[in-house]
Amino acid sequence: MDELFGKYNHQIENFELINSDLNVLADTTVHLTDGLIDCVEIWNKLGDYPEKELNTYELKKFE
Repeated sequence: MDELFGKYNHQIENFELINSDLNVLADTTVHLTDGLIDCVEIWNKLGDYPEKELNTYELKKFE
């Protein structure tokens, strides 16, 4: 990771997390600090985030 990102902060964006059974269609952003995952943000565009843990989901990249 250090070779790819160095000592800088980056974000990996433009992914959607999808689980139709639990009504989840969420934008996802991964924040990296010094090449390590610092935070993963998930915003459900269809309402509240489900109360139970997501065990299965689909992750799609969009432009």
